[in-house]
Amino acid sequence: MIGITGANGILGKLVIKRLKRNNLEYRSFNGDIRSKNDIRGWLSENSFNFIIHLAAIVPTAKVKDNPEKAYAVNVIGTKNLVEEIKLSRQNPWLFYASTSHVYRSKDSPINEDDKIYPVSEYGKTKYEAENMIIEHCDNFCIGRIFSFYHESQKKPFLYPNIKERLEKEDLNKPFELYGDKIKYIRREKDFGPHFCWLEGILNADAEFVHLQFDDDWIDKKFIAKCMKLMRDDVGVVIADAYGMFKFKKIFGKTGVFLRKTLEKRLLKGAMYSPSASFFRKKDLIDALYQGELPVSKYKGYHGVGPDSFMTLLAVLRYKKVGIITDHLVFFREHKGSITCDAHSDPKKYMQLRNAYENVSSYYMFLKWYWLFDKFKYFSFGFWIRGFKRVVRIVLKRLGLFESAKKLIGKIKRVLK
Repeated sequence: MIGITGANGILGKLVIKRLKRNNLEYRSFNGDIRSKNDIRGWLSENSFNFIIHLAAIVPTAKVKDNPEKAYAVNVIGTKNLVEEIKLSRQNPWLFYASTSHVYRSKDSPINEDDKIYPVSEYGKTKYEAENMIIEHCDNFCIGRIFSFYHESQKKPFLYPNIKERLEKEDLNKPFELYGDKIKYIRREKDFGPHFCWLEGILNADAEFVHLQFDDDWIDKKFIAKCMKLMRDDVGVVIADAYGMFKFKKIFGKTGVFLRKTLEKRLLKGAMYSPSASFFRKKDLIDALYQGELPVSKYKGYHGVGPDSFMTLLAVLRYKKVGIITDHLVFFREHKGSITCDAHSDPKKYMQLRNAYENVSSYYMFLKWYWLFDKFKYFSFGFWIRGFKRVVRIVLKRLGLFESAKKLIGKIKRVLK
């Protein structure tokens, strides 16, 4: 006898269809998985050799909207099931439908032995339920299921949404997801990351912007926490990243600080990725230079430079910076990464370092430009030009300017 929880879900219906096709006897659980009494009654009425546990709240949006209910169903419900199985003295083989959300994303295929790093609240509940099964059961299999679609799925799943829109919308126009919240910008030719960043920023409607690279992650509260620190005198907010910045040691706590400490670290070579930062749109537009800087000692290295200048320009324009000591950012390594390649290739490393040195030098020029401007008052040429202007004004008032001009002309001709 086979027992099935979650028989009314898409996967449950597909399993039952297959069981019927193979003439296998089964009993569905029709109670509330959160109720031990319902589970106890189901087990007492049947003797199971196998149980397929599919009952769960799956859509990530539903889990996010009601995490308490999701935890009660996905975690406590699973705990109830395995405990009641043990009390019933039955020893069925248990299959538990977990999820790929328990893994950290990566560019290459995911392996069962990859590091566990739940990427959503849904993933966290499923992984905790896995541990419940491991703790209480001896005869089980945990299957971490990846995304699938079926024609019987209904909203809010992705497949029915996309299918409906493909039928109704004009496909000659840009295909936007989530209304106007996400815009997909198609480029016929790739001119590099800085052009892509700039085009994305120019299409942003808000005053503040965060550049999120597809190989990095941010905590779901990243934007909200950054906004709390963004004030009129704050140019940039930066959050700490796992194993990277050590902001707690440097700044002590989350808050708003004078720019001096951050500026000093940036000029010494510290790199704070835009993936960990929160800027004003107007500052990013000014910082994203597409060619060489006006003052460049070294030939530019494709892909880096503007990322550092974004932060330095914000530091230059505003007196303070926001620092978040919580680890809200996770940087992933991937093949072909500019920074990873640079650290494995001495030549590329020098190019990378020189590109950042160009930015630091240009920043210092901008910072102290006012001083250079003042120096003109101490130049010999400045005083000569000033003297000429005074003489010209005096001669004009005395009515002697034209005569003096003719006399100077004669003298020049004689000297030639």
